[in-house]
Amino acid sequence: MEPKLYINFGFWQAINSKREDGYYNRQIEHCIRQLGGKKSLYSDVYYDPDEFWSLYNKPAYDALKEKYDANGIFSNLYEKCVERR
Repeated sequence: MEPKLYINFGFWQAINSKREDGYYNRQIEHCIRQLGGKKSLYSDVYYDPDEFWSLYNKPAYDALKEKYDANGIFSNLYEKCVERR
């Protein structure tokens, strides 16, 4: 198996902008996706549900969620990371 290169970088300062909230984050998310990467979920995330689940394997997640949270007590990953619930 060929080794993979992983790069982690972050921004810890916001700039004043006339753009809508999350505009630059969306630009970064788009670029990362074009390069075949995934954005870490510890920062603000602006993916729509289809985009999010195509990156984070919804069928596998749903199987684990059903097994370990069958009663749906906890929010799902999209709700936590994007909707901030």
